[in-house]
Amino acid sequence: MFSLMRWWTLQLLFLFLVAQARAADKPQADRIIILKSARTMTLFNADKVLKTYKVALGTMPVGPKRVEGDHKTPEGSYIIDARNPQSRFHLALHISYPSAADRERARKLGSRPQRRD
Repeated sequence: MFSLMRWWTLQLLFLFLVAQARAADKPQADRIIILKSARTMTLFNADKVLKTYKVALGTMPVGPKRVEGDHKTPEGSYIIDARNPQSRFHLALHISYPSAADRERARKLGSRPQRRD
């Protein structure tokens, strides 16, 4: 006969394995499109929409980010390079901004792009 502790351990293991199997069945996003004016982020796998989320952007999100302090959100192709584990928003993502092109554009404008954290 199983002890109560062993029974609970087996139940938790079963639930963990079921959750892992379900997660493996879900397609992973390979592209993210953010519509700044609508403040939405849509996740895609191939060309299929997986999910759309509302997102928080800079205080003046419309228009491309040019220089540090313009309160705009960057536009372009970037890589998601980190998540903030301390954020109360589980989807807080960090992008690989500024790129070399962003730095060069800002330099030509006599400014600099926003620093990376």
